[in-house]
Amino acid sequence: MSVHLGLCLLVMVNLLFVHITGVVDTAWMLAFGALTLSAPVFRRFAERLPYRIAWNGVVLLLFASLVQRTLDQGVGRMLEGGLVLAAFCQVHLVNNVSARQRPDLLLFNSFLIAVITAFFCQELSYCAVFVAYTFALLMVWRLLTHRDGRGTMSLAMVLGDGIRQATCVLLGTIAMFLLWPRDFEREGLVGERFMQAAQAQVGIADEIHLSHKLSPVLSDKVAMKIHARGEIPTHWRGTTFRLLQLGAWHATDTAQDADRSAPIPRERSLDVPWREQGQGKWARPAPRDGAALRVELFDAANNRLFLPLAATSLHLLADAASVPHFPLVDGTFGYFAEAADTLGTLTYAVECAPAASQQRTASPGRLDGWLALDPSAVPIEALTMAQEVRAALPAMASAEQVAQAMCARLRADFSYGLPGHAGSASNFVEFFRVRRGHCEFFASALAMMLRSQRIACRLVGGFLAVEREDEDTVVVRARHAHAWVEVWDRARGWCTLDPTPASTDGLPSDSWLGRLLEQAESAWTAVTGFDERRRTQAMQWLGGLPGHLAASARAHPWGAALIVALLALLWHRRRTRGVPPVVEYERAVRRTRLRLRPGETPRQLLARARGADLPAAVLQALTAATERHERLRYRCAAPLLSAAEPKPTRGEVSQSAALPRVMSRKP
Repeated sequence: MSVHLGLCLLVMVNLLFVHITGVVDTAWMLAFGALTLSAPVFRRFAERLPYRIAWNGVVLLLFASLVQRTLDQGVGRMLEGGLVLAAFCQVHLVNNVSARQRPDLLLFNSFLIAVITAFFCQELSYCAVFVAYTFALLMVWRLLTHRDGRGTMSLAMVLGDGIRQATCVLLGTIAMFLLWPRDFEREGLVGERFMQAAQAQVGIADEIHLSHKLSPVLSDKVAMKIHARGEIPTHWRGTTFRLLQLGAWHATDTAQDADRSAPIPRERSLDVPWREQGQGKWARPAPRDGAALRVELFDAANNRLFLPLAATSLHLLADAASVPHFPLVDGTFGYFAEAADTLGTLTYAVECAPAASQQRTASPGRLDGWLALDPSAVPIEALTMAQEVRAALPAMASAEQVAQAMCARLRADFSYGLPGHAGSASNFVEFFRVRRGHCEFFASALAMMLRSQRIACRLVGGFLAVEREDEDTVVVRARHAHAWVEVWDRARGWCTLDPTPASTDGLPSDSWLGRLLEQAESAWTAVTGFDERRRTQAMQWLGGLPGHLAASARAHPWGAALIVALLALLWHRRRTRGVPPVVEYERAVRRTRLRLRPGETPRQLLARARGADLPAAVLQALTAATERHERLRYRCAAPLLSAAEPKPTRGEVSQSAALPRVMSRKP
């Protein structure tokens, strides 16, 4: 029975693995959890043929329905279907494993689920569930070994051994992590080619197709690092999208110099032009007393130098200055990736100024390109919501007030979710119906609503720089790809407006629990970003630890002596009271409420207990504990029970040699 309960616990942990990925709907997990908790009841029917036929039939029907849904809704739902099927297989096994069978397939599947879900969830929640899984798996293994070997150890001792083994495994994992850090530049087990097999991904692209069914690719690959002393801008622009046509946003990729000769230069006047200073240096007229940033760009595939909106100067450093690059009319920079591939890393310096310093004016005629709408791509729900927001504001409300109100409406009524995850829209058509989607849908909705009210705006694709590596460095990963909106203001120029809400609601950051979770997330981010530089720092700290301890002991001799005395006391108690047979015997004696008299042996205490009016269960426990203690301590004691006991195992004999001499030698 204890083995089956352990298997149920292991399956519940597997369900947690699947749940924290956010891919499978919570309703599935609740149903599977209920079936797992009911497994001890269903287990009595596991030997009956109709019961097995019914369970196998449900498995086949579920598999067929998931395949049909994938064919109907596209590969965006394939991941959800696979995880649902894997979770249900565990539930199926735990409800059908009989006492005569070994649950090897269930244990193997549990390991596969733990590994596969690691590719889709690298958050702190995965770490917590993995720790619980390690303890559950090793305790189940110990229970199976105990059952198959028919050992004489008690259940508490078996579970204790499992906990100790799990602790050793986790400590070994931590040690291996410190000594063998991950290389973020090396292609992993699931390579980029495999991850990019499904096109129409969430990321930086030259077009955003709103009608495609998207599949999320969440990669921890480092795209760039930003170094600065002080505040670092969060929104780094790479591509702007002006034209909405045939259900897709198209990027503005016109070179700044080429636009000067255009017959109708509509775009050039909306962004402050860049002027070349020579040797990879560029600047535009604006105050340059802002922050100085140094950027390391590792991914050349995007063909963009990412810059904040308030950038006033750009300087390509070292060999990067030789890479052909050019400014675009939207204020961004492009370059030739083929020339950058030989360098591996592009390093450049950026200076920023307040966005208000980039003031431009434009005549109404030149705003037409930023007001155009394709009626076939705009859902009626977007137009209705825009009209509702505008009607709730005063008639004299400014464009900025209208834009802020629309942004707040989207943040309040919609939630963030990646395509393919439970409840998320797989395309823009579903976005206004399910009210859950990713950043490109939020930005597209806001841009459509603004343009429907004759407010000039554009879509921007880039990265969100929010992950701190240390006090002066922000690391940007591929999964930090983001989209937002820039709204035109006649006085201030382009202004950033991000309608995408946070990915999780979480707890208020001003609460103590919210602050604790933030600190835990920050610590976990440091763990996931553990690279060679941090490994070197950790090893240096460990190497200098003995010296620091010796210096502290010399500075505080009395404190050091107290710590040594406490450690010696704990070690002595561990040797005298930590041996399982002694602990078990003393627990049984305490239950009898009797005291071991001076010179009284355990067998004499047992005889005295038999003469007292004790419950049968208490007396039986004392008898078993006394016999076990004598068998392991003296190895040749006469049995106290009528039933024959098996011979002690090699591990039990080794335990008997370590028993403290707190009992009498006389049986």
